[in-house]
Amino acid sequence: MPKATTKLRVRQTINTFRALEKDLQKEAQNHLAKFGTILRRNIKARARVGKTGRLKASPTKRTNRDKTRVTINTRIKGTSRQYSPFEEFGVKRGPRKRSAHPFIFPAMEEIAPQFIRGVEQISAKSIRRASVSNTASV
Repeated sequence: MPKATTKLRVRQTINTFRALEKDLQKEAQNHLAKFGTILRRNIKARARVGKTGRLKASPTKRTNRDKTRVTINTRIKGTSRQYSPFEEFGVKRGPRKRSAHPFIFPAMEEIAPQFIRGVEQISAKSIRRASVSNTASV
């Protein structure tokens, strides 16, 4: 096989894998964003209403610029107050002893199996695509 043909095939294979990488990244980003929304909804559904209902209304979802991280913020809107740790874990000392009412971890535990299955499916699909495109270029 001539050297130029080999170089061309290598270049085509590299380009194919780069395209597959972009597809995989986009699918993973979409999956993460989707489950960020589901997690936010689950947290809101599990939060206790309390006197003002502000804790239940507080969860917000934020995605970083390159869409590789989703943050769920439970800080009370319009204030710097963070009630969720006290609700989640309780308060054992001081004048305001409270028992724990977990709502964040149970919400995460509920959707974790679905999230992991989705990641496994995305990975398997990208491996199949890579093997098909690699055999096609040979």
